[in-house]
Amino acid sequence: MPTDEELYAKDLIDVLKKKHASGTYKSMVIYLEACESGSMFDGLLPQGLNIYATTASNANESSWGFYCPGLYPPPSSRI
Repeated sequence: MPTDEELYAKDLIDVLKKKHASGTYKSMVIYLEACESGSMFDGLLPQGLNIYATTASNANESSWGFYCPGLYPPPSSRI
């Protein structure tokens, strides 16, 4: 992880390109859980790196990454 507070999409993609170029992996799966996490890969991850990336939300929405048992309706339906 970065030493700064934020991880920017360009920095992440640059590292993934370097990892691919150095041959340090055969294939990679990335799951990113954060609000607007889709913005980290949306149109930025080049083809051919053999990386499958999935995110908890698209570039413009909350991930609703919590669970409240017994709370009905769930918080996402209350907006």
